Amino acid sequence: MPSKYRVKRIFKPLIVKTAIKCEKLGLKPNQITLLTLCFAIMAFISMYIGFILLNYAPIVVALFGVFVLLSGFFDGIDGEVARIREEASSKGGFLDSIVDKYSESMILISYIFYDLREKNVTYFWIPIKFWISIALIGSILVGYARARGEAAGIEDCDIGLAAKSERFLIIGTTAIFVFIHPAIPIFGLIAVASLANLTAVYRCYYLYVGLQKKSEKKISAEIREEITPDTDI
Repeated sequence: MPSKYRVKRIFKPLIVKTAIKCEKLGLKPNQITLLTLCFAIMAFISMYIGFILLNYAPIVVALFGVFVLLSGFFDGIDGEVARIREEASSKGGFLDSIVDKYSESMILISYIFYDLREKNVTYFWIPIKFWISIALIGSILVGYARARGEAAGIEDCDIGLAAKSERFLIIGTTAIFVFIHPAIPIFGLIAVASLANLTAVYRCYYLYVGLQKKSEKKISAEIREEITPDTDI
């Protein structure tokens, strides 16, 4: 899936409108970045309350989904505010990347509370804690592959089925449907674990092919320089 079909791109008009309002309120990009982390923390706490303290409270688990969606939504706003204020910087990008990893890790790890309540239940013969691990590995590799590709000069590395915006959308929406059945959020986790790793593999293949083409072009250019006759007299 090319980057133009990303969920973040589809919601671009809404993101821009919200970013303009945030800028008018005087919010800085880094403040919005930290706000996404706050939403992730609240999502983590909601999962704990919903499955542990209250021994399964659907409305609190659904609230977890809402916080996840808010975290994902505002993750696209900080960059827009930075562009509006002309404050885009490598320091802000670094903070955004670190906060992204902390936020998603907390959200995925919070599924362990469901596992603790259900006493090590399995889905497709795999324990929930393993699905959490698989999802974490996939999410880390998706971001790492893109970062390495962009550092190597490969264009449009934001490809595949499940970038962060898609993963948060899946997690958030399936959690909201917990009213239908308490296991629905787990199927969202399984979907994210599967799609994230498929996306990571696809990006690695795409980047490998791209790097190979760059290497071939470089070699061809060097050969042409060697065989070009010297016209200086």
